Amino acid sequence: MKGFILYSKSSYALEQYDKAFEYIIQAQNAATKINDPILASSIITFKGLCYFRLGFYKEADQTLKSVIPIVKTIKNQEDIHYHLASIYSNLAANYEQLGNKKARDLYNEKAYNESRQLEKSNKYLWGVAVTAANRGNRFARQKQYDSAEFYLNKALRLANAYNDKRIFKKNSPCML
Repeated sequence: MKGFILYSKSSYALEQYDKAFEYIIQAQNAATKINDPILASSIITFKGLCYFRLGFYKEADQTLKSVIPIVKTIKNQEDIHYHLASIYSNLAANYEQLGNKKARDLYNEKAYNESRQLEKSNKYLWGVAVTAANRGNRFARQKQYDSAEFYLNKALRLANAYNDKRIFKKNSPCML
């Protein structure tokens, strides 16, 4: 199962989204006997990302929304906030592609609010930086430059505070 996840993420990084999808489906099938909500939510979220990259936006929407109840069964609050922020960020990107700006803004707001719960987290601080940057970019698109500057500076400050700089290169497009 972990091999399928690795193959899937490697294929995704190479922009081979069809292969990434095939491998994540195999990982999901292998994981059916394991009762681990973190693993299940990561796999299903990644499946939603593959749908998104393949242009199946309705399927991405359904898949990403289906994982929210699973995330809410996770015991650790930091993990819950991180995974919800990730899902909401990806839903926002999906709604951007669907042209639904109201839903995009709603999910960007939800992602940011979840990530704010992680501002004191060393494990997930990078996720807060990503959602702050997303928020700053949204304000920049709306020509609200003072707000954009505030959130982009916050993102830079958080990124500089995070110990493992390599993770930003891996995860800046999405929070998975």
